[in-house]
Amino acid sequence: MKPASILSACSFIFAVAGVAFVIWVGVMFGVLFQEKFAEKTCVVQSTHMYSWPLGKDEQTVYLPEVVVQVNGVHEERRSENVTAYKYRKSFSSTDFATYEPNASSWLESFAPGSTVACWQGIFTPEAVKLGAPNSPKEEARKEQISMILVFLLLVALAVSTCACIVLYFSCTWKDAYRGDNGRENRCCCI
Repeated sequence: MKPASILSACSFIFAVAGVAFVIWVGVMFGVLFQEKFAEKTCVVQSTHMYSWPLGKDEQTVYLPEVVVQVNGVHEERRSENVTAYKYRKSFSSTDFATYEPNASSWLESFAPGSTVACWQGIFTPEAVKLGAPNSPKEEARKEQISMILVFLLLVALAVSTCACIVLYFSCTWKDAYRGDNGRENRCCCI
């Protein structure tokens, strides 16, 4: 295989990969910013406290969990119990979220059988929050992720544009270098 053909093939692959990546970034933006929560009421079924050591200093991290039944959902889903957290599960442990005065006291405020305000994910009904719809750290994380996605989008656009330019010129340069000699000009990758 000639070097120009290899260059053309690589450029074509990078161009296709760049376009696919741009599409993926668009989908990720849609998922990230379409996340909405509807205010509902929940009936507390039970509570649990999980804990684990974190780091060398053996600091203990707590994750309070409340099993609830969401009111106002379709009849077939009403009997399903859902695990709820202060925010999303990944932002509800004590290394991310703060509990006043502490996680145990916060959890004790949810007595089994009581009805409490909650927020259920519209697109992800298994996501139920007992705190405000979005924690400050969740909002900060969304900003960070959106900045990373914008950067990756720009990189993908630059790579695919360069790959297309290289593909075009590798075909053009090969034909110019080879000379026409009465033959039809053809791209090196055809």
